Amino acid sequence: MLVFGIILMVLFVFLLVFDVLINLSFITGFIDSYLPFLSATSPIASILKLVIYGVTVLFLILGIIFLILGVKKKNRVIYIDGKRAARSIEEFYDIHFNENIEVKDIALKKITFEQIIEFAKKKSFEEKDNKYEAFLGNLYFYGINVTKDRVEAFKWFKLAVENGNDAVKAHLGYCYFNGVGVEKDFIMATYWLKQAAELGDPWSQGCLGFCYLSGKGIAKDESSAFYWFNEAANKGYAYAMTQLGYCYEKGCGQEADYEKAIEWYNKAAEKGDSQAMFYLGVSYDRGIIVNKDYDEAFKWYEKAAKAGHKGACNNLAVLYSTGNGCKKDDSLAKYWLEKSK
Repeated sequence: MLVFGIILMVLFVFLLVFDVLINLSFITGFIDSYLPFLSATSPIASILKLVIYGVTVLFLILGIIFLILGVKKKNRVIYIDGKRAARSIEEFYDIHFNENIEVKDIALKKITFEQIIEFAKKKSFEEKDNKYEAFLGNLYFYGINVTKDRVEAFKWFKLAVENGNDAVKAHLGYCYFNGVGVEKDFIMATYWLKQAAELGDPWSQGCLGFCYLSGKGIAKDESSAFYWFNEAANKGYAYAMTQLGYCYEKGCGQEADYEKAIEWYNKAAEKGDSQAMFYLGVSYDRGIIVNKDYDEAFKWYEKAAKAGHKGACNNLAVLYSTGNGCKKDDSLAKYWLEKSK
């Protein structure tokens, strides 16, 4: 509103200046000589003047109204992303949850982050509102404007799920799987991961696939592992793409298909997954599921090594020491061997 008010006032000033200019003697002389139909005595000129005066007054009135409303709003808002605004803590939360604005991008005025936290806790206590509990869990989990506290984060995630927030089930699965904020428990991890996976969360689907493949927290089942890797891979989750390629290579959960294995390894590698790059390097290095090609092996080992993959660092060192796929270089062989430790 403030912007509209300023624009209207600028237009008002412009029309005032225009009215002054057209009444100057040399301007009126020019109009009388070359544009007689707009001369001061013509009916058209009279009508135009009335229109200009009316529009000028309208711009003035609207400009004042918008300026008053804009200033009034500006003095009582919290700015979000420098553009969106909330007039209260409640509206701040509505904007955050409805428009999915990242908490870290919020610049606050008039209220403190401590007040926001207290408000969220109050809403949780009084109304069992799970979105505020999930919000608090994320604050403590990532340490956004508060001291990072994974135990506190887990408490709020758990409370949010108990009060009906399905979206946070993946967080609980993550915490149990990795022992973050709670003791590691693969049985509990798979319990929550399965629920989150069925809701379509790709990370949970990929992680659940790993649990089925390795038998962690659940009975080993390669068919189920393949199913969940496939679900997550088709959502673009790089880790699951790599694992799906592995299933196709080894025949886990379905018949082996080397072409599809290479296809998924390539897709995952394009997304930056170092394990997929390593698998491609091994495949070309040893000629396991593709024709042996040391140049390709070197390319993928180097990419994986630069991405921090220890096994790739070791294998790259071997290629440098033998000169396969690259120029023999003992100093680089030694360098990458050290990197592999």
